[in-house]
Amino acid sequence: MDDPDSEVRRKVIQALGGIGDRDAGPALVKALGDEDRQVRWEAVLASQNCGVPPMLLPRGLCRRPRHRKNPLIAGFLNFLLPGLGYGYIGKWWGIMIFQIDITVTVWLFKTTGETDTYSVLFPFYLLLAAHAWYITKMMPEEVP
Repeated sequence: MDDPDSEVRRKVIQALGGIGDRDAGPALVKALGDEDRQVRWEAVLASQNCGVPPMLLPRGLCRRPRHRKNPLIAGFLNFLLPGLGYGYIGKWWGIMIFQIDITVTVWLFKTTGETDTYSVLFPFYLLLAAHAWYITKMMPEEVP
């Protein structure tokens, strides 16, 4: 069960499930938190044959590693350079927002000066940072 190869762990769990040994229950509950999703699925299937109570399955599965983007990083990147946070979370339109931001910033800087440019753009940067944070917070976890 501690082998680094996930295929070996999966085969061990299948064998335990095929045997139906009730002493394998703790090992199967531990395997529910494995990093590989195939190993976790085999542990769910094998636990039915080994007498693991169904109420332990959600507790074991919630211990699995989570893979998701960090909302704070997405918000911070979008505040520094609007569009960069969207690119971090995999949104294709992040590059479009980045291009629009560069164009508007250069145009405002040329027409109104430095102070006015930053005072006009700062609220938009905050809004885009909050939006990237929110989108990332609502994203489902990634399948490893």
